[in-house]
Amino acid sequence: QMKVLIFIWFLTAPLPASITSGVPHAVRTLNFLPTFQLFTALGVIVALIVLFRYAQLSRVRKIMVYASIFTYLFFVAFNISFYLNEYFVQQNYYTSVDWQYGYKQAVAKLSSIENKYAKIVVTNKPPLDQSYMFFLFYLKYPPEKYQLENVQNLSGGFRENHAFGKYEFRPINWQSEKRTSDTLFIGRPEDFPEGTSVIDEIKYLNNDPAIVIVPGKI
Repeated sequence: QMKVLIFIWFLTAPLPASITSGVPHAVRTLNFLPTFQLFTALGVIVALIVLFRYAQLSRVRKIMVYASIFTYLFFVAFNISFYLNEYFVQQNYYTSVDWQYGYKQAVAKLSSIENKYAKIVVTNKPPLDQSYMFFLFYLKYPPEKYQLENVQNLSGGFRENHAFGKYEFRPINWQSEKRTSDTLFIGRPEDFPEGTSVIDEIKYLNNDPAIVIVPGKI
């Protein structure tokens, strides 16, 4: 019965994620766990049993078995080292764009200049399509105040336009908005034409440009 349950678990695990948006989505398939670990552990145990039975037949086979086990352990150590490097070192460097890097740094830059502007426009275009959530968090904006200001905002609409206080989260139309001198713009490098004067630029960990802070002009 336990075997049947595990196989049913494995076969039905992807169904919930398959009917949602953003497929394939690693987080929505976490319910696969721990079936993969169970199958892997079972395979290792069965392989060891077979190898040790094989080793009992002769001295040569025993040497071959221990050599196989040593080789296997070597590759296990190599893969663990590779995983740790990719996950804790390389991922931070190469995929900081996928981890919404730059919001904290942008809010820190704003702390000394936001009082100079009546309005601050932040893009909500990918990869900054969740910008309002991070600004709420890093600005420590009171939740009760935000809820009173935004009773029309529905949960889950992170790609829609949002606003709170002097902040607006929407697409930036630089050609029509660039002369609004009382407005500060926070967007992607591609939101502004080449040569636009910027107050500051936040870069991803791989040194690619992430977020630019641009003042409106007279």
